[in-house]
Amino acid sequence: MIRALFLVLLLAGCGPAGNTPDAICERDANDDPAVKFIIMRQAGTPALRSDDSGALALARANAKRACLRRLGMMPAGSGGVEPVRQPNSSFRGLQ
Repeated sequence: MIRALFLVLLLAGCGPAGNTPDAICERDANDDPAVKFIIMRQAGTPALRSDDSGALALARANAKRACLRRLGMMPAGSGGVEPVRQPNSSFRGLQ
């Protein structure tokens, strides 16, 4: 009896990570062409991985926002203001 209960609990953890629109769009964002391009560009280059981390986060956020709009969960005019882009590590601005 305890083994059957353990097996049921173990298999319950193998289900999908979430079926909410937010979870669906979070997974869908990784299939976006812009996100894939940044990930492929970063592959094997630690310097680009640190420099493009902001660009990757922005691309994922844009892809997730577009997915939520496609599903009708976010009106077209919402989403706030685009985040401030920080300069990359080779240029820190004038001081």
